[in-house]
Amino acid sequence: MKPVLKTEYNPLKTVLVHTPSEEHDQLIPWEGEHPLMGPNPRVFTELVNDHNTLVSFLHEEIGEEGVLELKDLLIDIFDNADFRRRFTFLQDSLHYLAENYIDHLMARGIKLEAYDPAELVKDLIYGYPRKLTINNGRLPNIIIPPKRELMWMRDSSAVTQCGVIINEMSSSRRKPEPTLIRSVFKYH
Repeated sequence: MKPVLKTEYNPLKTVLVHTPSEEHDQLIPWEGEHPLMGPNPRVFTELVNDHNTLVSFLHEEIGEEGVLELKDLLIDIFDNADFRRRFTFLQDSLHYLAENYIDHLMARGIKLEAYDPAELVKDLIYGYPRKLTINNGRLPNIIIPPKRELMWMRDSSAVTQCGVIINEMSSSRRKPEPTLIRSVFKYH
């Protein structure tokens, strides 16, 4: 039996997806409150295969133009954005982490307004710093936590006839996800 795509209101026209990628490399497979700790994930290739199957199905059902990739929308937001617009977006989506992140970029000689939008989006999703090293047996300081559960887009937001509902996540690891999604709806 072929699956059917429908909503409670109208035929489904647009879907927001996130393709799992390098954020899944940022993990220490233990339970804990540190942003790098979490349950042992499924095999990464399995995640990607399942995601690709879903996206192929969505392309067939609603067309390629109806399947929006989160990374692409974020890159669109940062593309041609000046310092003020980028800073405002980062403050809205990262809150108190934004200034620390910008300070780290500046310390590396990177100007926010000149930073490649694709690299900026990688920092937001994969986590920052992206290369994690254990220093004297201690976990690294994380400025932006990786968003491994972002692939579950249905958890952080839902669209109704009245508008978009942004959900609050109970896990401390997942709290940044809805703010990123809210910022996409606000700025794109």
